[in-house]
Amino acid sequence: MKWLGKFVMRFPKGIILVVLAITLFFGYYIPDVKFNNDAGDFIPPTDPDRLFDEETQELFGNDDVIYIGLVVDNVYEPQVLTKIAELTTLLEEVEGVESVDSLASIKNIEGTEEGMEVYPFVDEDELPETDEDAQRVREQIHKWEVLVNNLVSDDGKATTIAIKLEPNAPVPDQEKVYHEVRRIVEEYKEQGESYHFSGGSTINVLLGVYMLDDLKRLLPIAFIVVALLLYLSFRTLNGVLLPLINVGIAVIWTIGSMAFLKVPLSLPCTAIPVILIAVGSAYAIHVIHDYYDEVQHGLGKETAFLSCFNKIGIAVIMAGLTTVAGFGTLATSDVIPLKDFGIFVAFGTFASLVLSLTFVPAVLYLEKLPEASKKHEKNGKGNVVERFAKAFRKTEVSIAMRNRKATLIVAAALLLIAIIGASLVYVDDNGIAYFRKGTELRNDDAVLTKFFGGTHLYSVIIEGPEDDSMKEPIILKNMEALQKHIQTTFPFIGKTMSLADYIKKMNMAMNENQEEFYTIPAVEDPNSRELVAQYLLLYSMSGDPGDFDDVVDYNYKKARLVILAKDGSTIQTQKVVNEIYAFAKANFPQEYSVRVTGSAYLPLVMDAHVVKGQIRSIISSLIAVWLLTSIIFRSFGGGFFTIIPLSLAVLINFAIMGFLKIPLEIGTSIVSNAAIGIGVDYSIHFLTRFRYEMLTRKLPQTNEGYFKAAFATATTSGQAILYNAIAVAAGFLVMIFSTFMPLVRLGGLVACIMFTTSAGSVILLPVLLSYLKPKFITKALPGTTNAAEMPAPAN
Repeated sequence: MKWLGKFVMRFPKGIILVVLAITLFFGYYIPDVKFNNDAGDFIPPTDPDRLFDEETQELFGNDDVIYIGLVVDNVYEPQVLTKIAELTTLLEEVEGVESVDSLASIKNIEGTEEGMEVYPFVDEDELPETDEDAQRVREQIHKWEVLVNNLVSDDGKATTIAIKLEPNAPVPDQEKVYHEVRRIVEEYKEQGESYHFSGGSTINVLLGVYMLDDLKRLLPIAFIVVALLLYLSFRTLNGVLLPLINVGIAVIWTIGSMAFLKVPLSLPCTAIPVILIAVGSAYAIHVIHDYYDEVQHGLGKETAFLSCFNKIGIAVIMAGLTTVAGFGTLATSDVIPLKDFGIFVAFGTFASLVLSLTFVPAVLYLEKLPEASKKHEKNGKGNVVERFAKAFRKTEVSIAMRNRKATLIVAAALLLIAIIGASLVYVDDNGIAYFRKGTELRNDDAVLTKFFGGTHLYSVIIEGPEDDSMKEPIILKNMEALQKHIQTTFPFIGKTMSLADYIKKMNMAMNENQEEFYTIPAVEDPNSRELVAQYLLLYSMSGDPGDFDDVVDYNYKKARLVILAKDGSTIQTQKVVNEIYAFAKANFPQEYSVRVTGSAYLPLVMDAHVVKGQIRSIISSLIAVWLLTSIIFRSFGGGFFTIIPLSLAVLINFAIMGFLKIPLEIGTSIVSNAAIGIGVDYSIHFLTRFRYEMLTRKLPQTNEGYFKAAFATATTSGQAILYNAIAVAAGFLVMIFSTFMPLVRLGGLVACIMFTTSAGSVILLPVLLSYLKPKFITKALPGTTNAAEMPAPAN
């Protein structure tokens, strides 16, 4: 790697100017960056379940509604009912709104002497003026059980306004509608009233708001934390500024390239800047640390440069490339946000690597020797942190190498515990639980869940063999039975609704509004189907046939059964789905098909893609890392040694998740790639320096020789590994301040893994090497022909 050092020394100013020009180019596009806060994009656009859901929305209306919960002392007061009617009218006029369901739009069905009367519970043309008028509304609501705790809470203290957007509305349209709705509500809000927002569209919009807030809050914290650690490590201005400038430029290149290529920032991608600050600083740390180390031991600037590049150049390059490979394998994911995340983290990491080997050395070459280095040269001492780090590494390596059997026994025990813990890992997802407790959205959703049937919606689509199939009383009976079965089986199912509820209400209305007739016409009656058809005809004369659009299609061939749940966990969702299909198979005629979709069901589909992608990316990451490290060590065995600490660390990660009951979801699915991509750096640096010590010192392949090599490596590269692990862990820990729980878990788990991989590299690898004595450890390093060509070790 001497050629790279010579290149930097020859064109330092040119390198800096080129970097500046590229940075200005990408920086120009950063203001154009967009956010992708559409939760639906976590499922591939060609997925059959996603396509079916889009078709369902076109037919029955948008699932991604904006729920508004109005909480007051008593909904059934004339002034409150009047306000609901006024708000409904205003909200229906908002561009992008297809319909609004509220007390002022949902219609009551009542029998009269003339037949059937259909009218809104609160008619804007005949608004209630007295308490008696309001009380009649209450009485009518409670005569139709499907509306209690759905439209109005049982205690009368809350009511919902459900705003349905145009089918499959893009997120920008959802944002416009949401903000206009909020504006209208704020204008009408009075003392004693509280409004609470939830629903799919609300989640999509606030996802974008919170993502931007996260970036504004976490980036400065990440820079400050890493800067503090760098100062404690180097105690020089360049030691702090150069790694930060390095990663700052890499962040600009990465986010700018996303904007240039019109790739939006999704939830995982918002973590990219913080990850690059944590990861990208590592390469600069190794370069600066080794350069200072050479200078502090008496080498001149040019000699120090060449020695630095010769010793760690290949190791830094391979460490960077393996990290690129670790994250890059996420590009194989079917989940578009994860694919984008993998590609651009890999790009940013590669940019950090290139900058660390060109831009950082160019700046170092142009500066005078740092004062701290001269002082160190005189007194032979480092700062307190450096002395502690050396002592720590000496101690742990000495203990491990002098107690090799005990070390392996402990490692084997950890492996066994990790396997047990990993077996406890479970897959779960819950869109509302992405947001940290205490956020406005979580609080609002909790209020709506308390008063109503829930905000997680399933759509059960029933399709018959021909038109008017849904008018069959037996099918209506089966719908009703399915609704009752699901609500009885699962306490977290709050409400269900289908065409059967309308038919039961019509039957009751046409039988003098007697509650005992709130049933489906008798199946055994040969005239029952004709009776159902007559009810629907009578309804169309007084009401609007379009009132049923969200539960049945125009030809009555397809029907939609709506299920509202208070729990959005995909574990619970899977149970509900299994029960629906089992019931349908046992009760619906064979020629009828039943299929589940809806906003509560789709996260279950996403989980399948996440799990499949997780397995594929872990395997491909380990293979890619093994091949790349085999190249650097010119030995498949050498590559195998590098993935030993990684494999153990990945298992420990899953064990932590299993024992702490942390689910595998969109955030934690990234952890293993981070562990492999970043953690392999420590193995590479340790093995490279270990082999360097063995060859330059001409140490024998004995236990004593391996001990000396391990001891020397621990106080040089081992020290840089410790700094690196702490810096990376601290950078990732910044994510615990995120609004999003997947990123909180990602940050905490990766921080843990940095310590397990770094410790495994420094403790476990030398023990294994001393036992197995692989041949690759005495082969000449890449770029040299024999040990005589290598510079002598610094100490």
